[in-house]
Amino acid sequence: MELEVLGEEYIPVVKAKKVLEESKVETHEVNIALEHATKFSKLKWSEAEKLIQELKSLDLRLNEKVIVKLVDIMPYDKDDVKLILSSYKLSLKDEDVEKILEVINKFRK
Repeated sequence: MELEVLGEEYIPVVKAKKVLEESKVETHEVNIALEHATKFSKLKWSEAEKLIQELKSLDLRLNEKVIVKLVDIMPYDKDDVKLILSSYKLSLKDEDVEKILEVINKFRK
């Protein structure tokens, strides 16, 4: 059976977890992926959706890929945020980095 790629989008680990849990496919690979997603998910999917929307609403030139990475990692300080941004060749003013942290901290458990 050949699969066809219909599209591509960046999703946080917690959404991958949700998709895997709802999957009817039970293979060793799916089980490993689900175990990984469960271990590294830091939010519920509903919370992650809200966090993504709030980060988008900051209007800080953050693309989907960067926002998803911020949601997956949930950085604790400015240096962590800057490190994530630098891996995508982005830099922001300290005040904008603080805005990102403020939004993320609202969702921290």
